[in-house]
Amino acid sequence: MSATPIVAWVNGRWVRAGEAAAPPQALGLLAGLGVFETIGAVAGEMPRWDAHLRRLTASARVLGLDPTPPAKLREAARALLAHRAHENDVLRLTLVAGAECDRSGALWCLTTRSRGSGGPVRLAVVRAAWPADPTAAHKTTSRARYLWALAQAQAAGADDALLVDERDRVLETTTANLWVGGDRVILTPRLCGGVLPGIARAELLAKLRAFHAADLEVREADVTLTDLSDATGLAVSNAVHGPRAAALGNATALGIQRLVELWRAPAPPP
Repeated sequence: MSATPIVAWVNGRWVRAGEAAAPPQALGLLAGLGVFETIGAVAGEMPRWDAHLRRLTASARVLGLDPTPPAKLREAARALLAHRAHENDVLRLTLVAGAECDRSGALWCLTTRSRGSGGPVRLAVVRAAWPADPTAAHKTTSRARYLWALAQAQAAGADDALLVDERDRVLETTTANLWVGGDRVILTPRLCGGVLPGIARAELLAKLRAFHAADLEVREADVTLTDLSDATGLAVSNAVHGPRAAALGNATALGIQRLVELWRAPAPPP
């Protein structure tokens, strides 16, 4: 058996380090035509797998990709997590277009990585005055604009970029949705201007609406930088880390404790 480690799974084939994972003419490589999901693993399982697959399917259809997954995809994901010793880390599921012109031969790819830090997130404001893009609300493999924004934030000493549009509305970060509030009111930016409908965002909203106390108001709304400066709590969320405390610049990262408690709670009944 080769000592070269397995690093990926592509269309039923285990790929070892140094091997080509995709043909060079694949449209997913040439033009970034693809979608992906970043899925948190717990003890080798992926508890939010179905929600991620539903979102990927919807986004694939927008791009004209066949969203039919290959057989035993989830079993392959479990096996790769175990082989890579990433049972409590992160699985990335990627679907990209195959041959140029006709988009045939879609490539389904599984990779894993370490989860990384789950600590507070320092944010820096980055203006995201990008033209209207019908794919912006989908998790596509075309990430140049987000990488540019992240580089701007990191150059300012932050961990992530807080994207603000031309109307001064706060949208999201490059990797997470945003929450603003405290004990009585919690706001999250509404789905406009390319805000990603996050898996964690949807789960937290459902739990907040199902379990919140009578004295707590939860709203999807236009959020401004003034709202952030006046807030008693600030958090970001994604499906890998759940909700994490956040701060603008050198301010104290306060977080929103109710979000943390709800993330750990079981899902509400349908």
